[in-house]
Amino acid sequence: MKRSSADILFSKLIRKRAGYRCERCGKQYLSNDTGLHCSHHHTRSRRRSRYTPLNAAALCYACHLWFGGNPLEASAWLRSHLSTADLEDLAAMQRETIHTDKHFVKNVTAVLKEHGLVDPIPILRERGLL
Repeated sequence: MKRSSADILFSKLIRKRAGYRCERCGKQYLSNDTGLHCSHHHTRSRRRSRYTPLNAAALCYACHLWFGGNPLEASAWLRSHLSTADLEDLAAMQRETIHTDKHFVKNVTAVLKEHGLVDPIPILRERGLL
């Protein structure tokens, strides 16, 4: 999947939120290091949850591989990492379909630049852009 300007900015914000440390194993990285990834808990193909901070964690390469290859253990880790309410919100987002246009990525990028690490969808709705 191609990474957009919104993906790149979102990834930087997730890694910054974690203090450039893997949220699973604790390994520390420099801010410009490519070894720390923005890992999405649920597929990035769902536009509603793609850019929500609840759906992402900063994971090192090894932990990112572990997360993708060990669904039962990863699910348990996620349950220990997020509250029950957050997990329910994330599940609801996964079921929600939003209709986007050619300006969606540009608008998401603008919201992330303006507000930092927030869920951009409510802001876009408030502005009449969704």
